[in-house]
Formats: sequence, C-alpha cells, structure tokens
Amino acid sequence: MAAVLARYLFNFCWVAAGLLLLLGSGAVGAAPLLSSRAFVRQFGPADGLSQPFIYCLLQDRQGYLWLGTAEGLVRYDGARFLTFTTRDGLAEDFVTGLWEEPGSGRLWVAHYQGGRSLRAAPGAAFRPLAVGAKLPFGWRAPAPGPPASDTTRLRAYLRRHPLHLPADAVPSCLLEDQAGNAWLGTAGQGLWRHSDRFASLVPMPAAA
Repeated sequence: MAAVLARYLFNFCWVAAGLLLLLGSGAVGAAPLLSSRAFVRQFGPADGLSQPFIYCLLQDRQGYLWLGTAEGLVRYDGARFLTFTTRDGLAEDFVTGLWEEPGSGRLWVAHYQGGRSLRAAPGAAFRPLAVGAKLPFGWRAPAPGPPASDTTRLRAYLRRHPLHLPADAVPSCLLEDQAGNAWLGTAGQGLWRHSDRFASLVPMPAAA
C-alpha cells in the first residue's frame, strides 16, 4: 500500500507541475482550466478537403474515416483525403447517410435524391443499386432530401466539451472514433477534430 501511495503522489506531482506550466505560460488564460480549445483542429482546402459541407461521418473497421458531402464521398486515411463520385461508381455525388454492415464490412451509402450505393467489400469498387433494391437489416437509411443534423448527440457532446468553435462553424454530425477523438462535420466550415490529449497523459496508480 505504501508503494502504491508513493506512486500516486509522484504522479500527482507531475500533473500539478504540468498545470502550473500551463498557467504560467498563459495557455489557459481566462478560459476554463483544461480548455478543450487547445486540442481542436480544423481540416479544409489546405489539407486536401475541398468540400466545406459535411453531412455524415463513419469510421470503418479498417480505421478509415468516411465523410458524406454534396460533392462526393470522401475517405480520410490520416494523411490525405480521397474523393469518390459518380465517376467511381456512386449512384449520386450528394451523400447523406453511411452504414457499414457488421461482419461483412460492406459499406452502404444513401444519397440526396434517394439513390443507394454499395461497396461489397473493403477495397472493392462502389456500384449504384437499383431503385427499390433490398436494404440490409439494421440500417435505417435516411429518407431522400436534406439530411437531419444529429442534434441530440451534438448538444450533449458540446455541453461536456465547450470547444469555442467560430460562430460560423455550425456542427452537423459527430463521430467518436476508435482512438477517442471526436470528429465534427460542419455546414460550411469543413471537418473539425477534438483530441483531448490531456486526459490520456494523466498516469493512474498501479493496482495494489
């Protein structure tokens, strides 16, 4: 028990020292302590993401991030953005819904005018589906037309994490990925990532 307590006090001292450095450097300033703002990054044209309006987000089992936009389906691999359009087999460019089928990994895509697209397996090409084609069990595909924002989840997340986004960065969808990052698609200001790295730096005492 004494060894555990000593380890805990040592860890606490490191955390306290880190907080003092933050306060002394002015990184916190008038904002709340451990402000989430320091861990927010915007992705836009300079990063290769040319589509500012994002309507849905999905992370597949391989770890790729998929973004539904009005100008195509965008895949992000952590380094670059790649856009798929009707030239690549989609039924329409405007993507409003995404779903990965458990087990098979098939990727289903919903579109603004009611079309549907399918990627039958990871790495396969997309293909448009016939009108009235049977959809997989478990997928509640969005209706044709403008997608609805995930208001409930967005409000709950932003209450827990006040990100202080610009006034014109209106979140439209939210995804919390496998690594604990939160991705927010916006209506006109591209993609934003919130990485609360501070929490992952707090060492926990070893079990007794």
